Amino acid sequence: MLKRYPVKEASNTVRLNENLKLGPSGRVAKNRFLKASMSEHLGTWIDGDEVKSGIPTEQYINLYEKFGHGGFGLIVTGNINVDINHLEGIGNVIIEERLDTHERREGFRGVAQAAKSDGSLVVGQLNHCGSQTPIYLNPAPYSSSDIPIDADKAGQPFGKPIPLTIDQIRNDIIPKFVYGANFLYKTGFDGIELHAATGFLLSQFLSPLYNNRTDEFGGSKENRVRIVLELFEAIRKVIPAETGFIVGIKMNAVEYQDNGLTTEEAKWQAQQFEAIGFDFIELAGGNMEIHGLDTCAKPSIRKYETYYGDAAAIIKPAIPYTAVYLTGGFRTVPAMRAALKDGIADGIGLGRPAAAEPDIAKKILKFNIQSATINVLDDVTLQIVAAGTQLVQAGTFSLGQSHQELCYGIFDTSNPAEAEKFMVAAADHFAVKRDEIAEGKKVNLSMKYASFA
Repeated sequence: MLKRYPVKEASNTVRLNENLKLGPSGRVAKNRFLKASMSEHLGTWIDGDEVKSGIPTEQYINLYEKFGHGGFGLIVTGNINVDINHLEGIGNVIIEERLDTHERREGFRGVAQAAKSDGSLVVGQLNHCGSQTPIYLNPAPYSSSDIPIDADKAGQPFGKPIPLTIDQIRNDIIPKFVYGANFLYKTGFDGIELHAATGFLLSQFLSPLYNNRTDEFGGSKENRVRIVLELFEAIRKVIPAETGFIVGIKMNAVEYQDNGLTTEEAKWQAQQFEAIGFDFIELAGGNMEIHGLDTCAKPSIRKYETYYGDAAAIIKPAIPYTAVYLTGGFRTVPAMRAALKDGIADGIGLGRPAAAEPDIAKKILKFNIQSATINVLDDVTLQIVAAGTQLVQAGTFSLGQSHQELCYGIFDTSNPAEAEKFMVAAADHFAVKRDEIAEGKKVNLSMKYASFA
């Protein structure tokens, strides 16, 4: 039986169940919950056959069928990569013009239909990993600058990045994102979210720490934000707001590093994004070198339950007209309600709690459940790996095969015995994967287990 985080006093969920209008597109989310992005690693991969790789599998569609019935107002997919040479990992789904096939379009169309099956809006998160592309996938990735990721801090090696030229930015990178947006528009998605957070390519341009350019895309804060503004305008030229297609952005509220992005500059960036017309902003933080989850954002030094609440309290008042989602750390309804009441956010993003329970939003709104499932795993990296495993488990069976039980087959991270089995399995799993990578293989790191029971 699932064990939940304790709540001293139950809180009303009415505010969480209110509609939320999303900017110039005019679209309305049916409630304040956002299913946050997580890496599913459920796309196809056939080494040596790029055209057959990165296509949503039946497991991927099954997973979004579960989320589609999970009660979320807005569902954001895990990162959809716009360049097969800059993946976050094998199993990422990919949209790139040279890889276009009927099978790929039908796969994404199936995802959209599944996720929208119960009235949720579905948004595809478009991403390019830049210098955070694992070295075994690309030893010389593109980035804003030639500043490498610190392998000791990140816990894994990355290649020496090559700075993009102005011509590449405008005639390769931006068109890739525009193509991805138009592809999703045509396959039934309600919108996109540009991934400009947690250290990936667009975030690398926005960061004073990772962008040491001296041209029109670097140096001043006005130049560092330029790529995002030009990208937004290019997308809206092809898909105007009048179509109702949502264009949101996930951005860092803070980087937690010396010379990194500060909350004050993040506030200024958010103001630029509001001025140009983004439909929503999702606030996150950190990067591969420092995630900010268990070191910089400890409960003892923050006012709000969420990791980035203190930063959001500075940013949100500066952008009164744009819907702001806050993701990371929320576990209890009283804390979620307080964030809305205090005006630091308009919506609540749930990641790991949604992996453990794809119907967590419905449980809160319809059954007055007051908190998420406890995770007894102390290590954040293990929690993330566990969440990835739960996504695989959720996708193993369709909703019908799961007897309409959205949590069917998902292992319980609140059960110490199951968590112990998971840690042993994880150690064995990654020992094998490390050996395979050392042999030069491109491997999917996901743990594909049906159950730990």
